[in-house]
Amino acid sequence: MAAIELRRVTDHVTCPICLQLYKNPKVLPCQHSYCQECLIKLEKDKKITCPECRKIAEVPAKGVKDFPTNFTLTHLIDDFFLRRQDSGTVNCEVCVEKDLVTSFCVTCSLFMCQTCQTFHKRSRDTHQHVIVYLEEPSQVAQPQKTLPKCPDHDLELKFYCDTCERLVCVYCTMNEHAKHSHGAIKKMAAKHREQLKKTTAPLDAMITKLSQAHENITDTKKRVIQQHKTVDKDIDQFFDYVIQKVEQQRQQLKQELHNKVSGKVKLLASQLEKVESVQAHMMSVNELAIKVKESCDDEMLSGKLQLVHRVHEVTDVYNKLQTNPIESYAYCFTPSHSDPFPQLGVLSYVHLPQCIISDVPPTMLSGDEVQFTIITKDIRGTPLTIGGGITKAQLDSGRGNIQSVTVKDNNNGRYTGSFNTELVGHHQLSVTIGGQNIKGSPFSFIASRDYSKLSKSNKVINNNGKMGQPRGVAVSNDHHWAVADSTNHCVYIFNEQDQLVRKIGSHGDGAGQFSAPRGVSFDDDNFLYVVDSENHTVQKFDNTGLYILQFGRKGSSDKELNRPVGITVHHNKVYVADRCNHCISLYQTDGTYCFSFGSYGNGPGPFQFPFDVAVTSDNTLLVADNFGHCIQSFQLDGTFIHKFGTKGSDEGQLNCPSSLAVDPNGFILVTDCNNHRVLVFNKYYNHVHSFGSIGTGNNQFNSPYSIAIASNESIYISDTNNKRIVIY
Repeated sequence: MAAIELRRVTDHVTCPICLQLYKNPKVLPCQHSYCQECLIKLEKDKKITCPECRKIAEVPAKGVKDFPTNFTLTHLIDDFFLRRQDSGTVNCEVCVEKDLVTSFCVTCSLFMCQTCQTFHKRSRDTHQHVIVYLEEPSQVAQPQKTLPKCPDHDLELKFYCDTCERLVCVYCTMNEHAKHSHGAIKKMAAKHREQLKKTTAPLDAMITKLSQAHENITDTKKRVIQQHKTVDKDIDQFFDYVIQKVEQQRQQLKQELHNKVSGKVKLLASQLEKVESVQAHMMSVNELAIKVKESCDDEMLSGKLQLVHRVHEVTDVYNKLQTNPIESYAYCFTPSHSDPFPQLGVLSYVHLPQCIISDVPPTMLSGDEVQFTIITKDIRGTPLTIGGGITKAQLDSGRGNIQSVTVKDNNNGRYTGSFNTELVGHHQLSVTIGGQNIKGSPFSFIASRDYSKLSKSNKVINNNGKMGQPRGVAVSNDHHWAVADSTNHCVYIFNEQDQLVRKIGSHGDGAGQFSAPRGVSFDDDNFLYVVDSENHTVQKFDNTGLYILQFGRKGSSDKELNRPVGITVHHNKVYVADRCNHCISLYQTDGTYCFSFGSYGNGPGPFQFPFDVAVTSDNTLLVADNFGHCIQSFQLDGTFIHKFGTKGSDEGQLNCPSSLAVDPNGFILVTDCNNHRVLVFNKYYNHVHSFGSIGTGNNQFNSPYSIAIASNESIYISDTNNKRIVIY
């Protein structure tokens, strides 16, 4: 272990030129370091070319010695010797003699004596090893226990010149550095250490990004290698199949040819036998004719009759003989393609950063089908015209809901797919080719609730018939929900399963007591704020129902309230709808008053009994103006923006709106109290849907007072005169 630790040091303290421990290491402007003596040997015409980066450095006027000293290296050299001393390794680690060491082989990480060192340099296997000589005074920088000294004045370098960025002695500060910015080492080190912290601060983030990049590139490299194996296997399998089919077809054609030719050959062989037989008979008759013609007169006349008879006989056979081939066929092989070696397949190289996907909207309604197209391109951005890529897609709807999306290969470089989801909220569509995401994947979009399909509620809660007149309703981050019961002067807390877990308060005007509580709201830390309307205050409770504080008192001045109704908490600010003061009052969560805006009147700006307040995702403040029969919007500082809604019962009209809520997709839901319904507006304040009517049945209300939307987009409505909470 000692040798390994020492080797780690020697990796940094060996001069690249002489391959020995640095002696008086100097730093060139390019930040590479070398021994002072090595640089002197490299100097030419007052210039030095760096052996590593080849940059040219101007030699200072006073020579190489005026280059900055690399004190980091000198401390590393000190560290080398300290480690050597601490390790206790002072004897040769090669031979059995254990002589005192004179050198250290960096390559082998071994200390050696003089004899082993000589052998090491002469051996064929080790003569090129890097050896650091430890005992020669000319090669070793001794550990410095004091501050380094000025090369010009032989005084300790106790100061640092900011202007020249170098250590100087006290004499330097009074002469050539007198007009420079300088100071004591300790003070200047503290200053520059802080500067270095700021300078190097981005490194951590860059290192993290590089690590991620390294991981991504490594993963991509593995995928590319795996794809090579997969495609290589696909090619082999296809061509093995093609070869098998080609071989089968060859055998079939050859067998067909063999069968055809065999029959023809048999017929021709039979004909040939007949021709040969007639030929032999005729040759025999011809020989007889020659003999008869050459015989004497009496023999010729005697054999003439027999010869003529045989000639007639063979002539008759000849005339009946088929002398032309009875089967005449031309056999040939015609390939099915003009090219006898057709291209049986092609490789397509899909460049993922160039691929695009179309028709994925940023927003959609839940339940709607979305059809999309993937267009593959090559590295030049040219659309491909062939398919075959292994393309997959999946839809991640959060909360563990992941579904596979079918993608069709159109075999023209394009792929089509479709999906739909009933889940509202944020979704991500991931599209991969060959296991890698294409450009922009995963694609994010939002599925909004289709309020036109909101036909019936899921549940009705009436606290076993004990609920009086429920007013304000709110949902916390931990999925608990609260409802203020103005008749029973309390607040009920229900869990995510809609089970009653806690009752807070009783009738009175003390801490934790209420008189006709109205609005309720949770902050980000699940603290509960209750508008105690008839006591003209707001009370705050923790998530166990413990009273924390209250603020506000009856009046019309700053910090005072007059029958407040609605409330919302946004970014540690509490917005209170102060009904009878016709304004919105802003407080901090510790009860500190900030400001109020509004007055009595027929807006915009003035209010006629503001009943509720809400904040959108783009920090727009919405106010339900009850007797103004409208919704008004403001900046968070109270600057008026817009007003929408008029009195009436037609579509989009309001009659005493009492509460409002904003869903995650920007839709605004308003309880239209005297019309006994809920109106839905989009983020552009356009009416898109209404639901509910007067009654006690499903999807019916009697003076719906307050509305709240949970993070899972469940809707809670206080159906006041029906004495229940309706949940969609």
